[in-house]
Parts: sequence; C-alpha cells; structure tokens
Amino acid sequence: MANFRIDSHKLAYHPDRVTKILQADTWEKYQSLQPIYAEVSTSGACNHRCTFCSVDYIGYKSVFLSLETLKPFLKGCSSIGLKSIMFAGDGEPLLNPQIGQIVEETVNNGIDVSFTTNAVRLTEDFCEKHLSSITWIKASVNAGSSDLYGSIHRTSNKDFDKVWANLATASSIRVKYKLETALGIQSLLLPDNIHSMVELADRASSIGLDYLVLKPYVHNVYMNQPGYHDIDYTRSVYAETISMLKDRFASSSFSIVSRENALSKLLGEEVRYSTCYSTPSLWFYVSGNGDVYACGAHVGNKNFLLGNILESPIENIWVSDKRKSCLDHVLNDLDLSSCRRTCRMDESNKYLHALKHHEISHLNFI
Repeated sequence: MANFRIDSHKLAYHPDRVTKILQADTWEKYQSLQPIYAEVSTSGACNHRCTFCSVDYIGYKSVFLSLETLKPFLKGCSSIGLKSIMFAGDGEPLLNPQIGQIVEETVNNGIDVSFTTNAVRLTEDFCEKHLSSITWIKASVNAGSSDLYGSIHRTSNKDFDKVWANLATASSIRVKYKLETALGIQSLLLPDNIHSMVELADRASSIGLDYLVLKPYVHNVYMNQPGYHDIDYTRSVYAETISMLKDRFASSSFSIVSRENALSKLLGEEVRYSTCYSTPSLWFYVSGNGDVYACGAHVGNKNFLLGNILESPIENIWVSDKRKSCLDHVLNDLDLSSCRRTCRMDESNKYLHALKHHEISHLNFI
C-alpha cells in the first residue's frame, strides 16, 4: 500500500513538470505549464446528503456534463498534457447516465481514470464493461452498520447493503478478469462512527478490497450545514482505534491507511509554506455546470474561476487572462488560513516550497 502514497504526494515522479514550475518566474513561462491532474464533476446531483458534505453550498443541482460536451474537453485535456482525472466533485459521478462512455472516452485520450463515489450506482453492468479502464475506485462509506450509515449519509438504510453488494461484485469481477484496478473505501473519523470502525474494516477486508482509508474531518469555510466542529483528535480513542485496526486487519492483501500526515497537521502548529505553488499550475477542477476552477476547495470563489468548458475550449481556458488573474491572486492576496490544512495539494506544496527555497542543507552531498 505504500506505493499508493495516499497520505503523501507523487510529484517526484514528474521531474519535468516540477522543474518548469520552479523556473516559472514570468507569466509567459507560467502560462505554458502543463497540469497533471483534474477533478471533474460529471454530475451536480447527489443521492446522499452527508452530514459532513463540504460542497453542500453548491446546491446539489441536477446538472450533468454530457458526452458531447466532454469529448472536445477531453481531447483538449490531452493536448495540454493532463495525465489523470478523478471523477467526483459536486455530486455523485455515477449518476451521470453516460458515465461509462465518458470513462472510455477519457482513456482513449490517454488520460488515467479514477472515481471517488458513494458506490450506490456501482452496478455489475458498469463494472463488467468499464472496470478494466479504471485505475482505482474509492468508495465513501462512513459507518459500519446500516442504521448509522443511513444517519450519517442521510439516506435510506437500504443503501448500506446495496453498496456492499456492489463493492463485492466489483471485487469478484476484478478477480475474474485479473484486473489491476485498485478498490478501497474511505471513512472520516467522527464521534458518531468511531465505535463502528471494526465492522467497517471487517466487511472491507472480507470481500477482497485493498484498503480502508481513515481520515480526519476538516470543516470547509464555505459549507452551509454546521458539520462537525472542534473534534478533539487528541483523544486516545482515535489513536487507539487506528492502532487496533492495523493490528487486527492489516495483511499482505489489505491495509488500514490512516491519514497520519493529515491528523498531525490538525493537531500541530506546523509553520506552513507561504505560497500555494500547486494552484493554478498542477491541477484544476470542473464543476457540474462546466465551470473550471483552479482549486476544488474554492468552488464558487470568483478569484479561482478560470472559465467554462461549455463556452471555451480547455486549451484556451488554461492560458487565459483569468488564469493569470488567479495566479496574481494566489501569489499576492490569498490568505492560506482560508485553506484547509489537509488540502489535497498540501504535500505537493510543501515539496515545491522546499525545492524552491532550498530548505535542505548541503544539497550537493547526495
């Protein structure tokens, strides 16, 4: 599981892109940087209303990105050097009725595909046809019992059994066709669910999944709902639960992945880098209505809005004046205290900051 580096970053394996970021001291150089990764919301709608949902403020709108819209977009993504897309975002990606065709179109453009999903719509037919084209699927399952699952995901308790049946089917199909697709689940560690983690890990390992990722909750400043405030992750129950789960369930075929870096950032007073070097250079986010943002954590903030794929090709959006304006905002005005300490790009930012500012002594003594 260490090879997945879920709690770290993989920028060291893209030295050409890193070098160009470090050398980008003018807009002309920055303009030509190639993104590595994107998150795309194929659906604005969602079939759950999770108590922890960080994008509730977007409104769960019943909008879908069509295959017709995404065909030129994906071709454009390939032309600007994009390497991977995670389908997730505003809503549940598998609700898009054309999602299978979208997966194949993405792969045909040389772009790796992954999903973060609640897995209610992870059907046998979808897996039979498309699992071989997907690099990994991570299902969000935040409880070990149906009652608790229904309460936290704010959905029918019946979805719990449906999700596990779907994941078991996906696991069986992976074995049947000897696929390399990684299959796992993730759960936030919450006061509500901490006592059900044994049941969750037991189910995941028993059906042949690869891992269970345990994450801390981090509040999004844009959220409408109260979510969870002031969770005390220093309480022994959290560390003891993680340790117990690793001792009991970790094996050569199944891992308990605790986001220890993320936890330490919440608990410590670590001095952060002064600039976000990942935005708008390494990645972008496409909302369900086609809006392109330089950062998925700031959807709705006009300072990060680059354009809309229904109005302009992504190739033009990526080199546009709006992206230059976003860069100016990030370099000169962005208050990093408004960003999550566990931001998806935090480890990449730390890595780039260290390289740019040479924070390692005696560099030449390799």
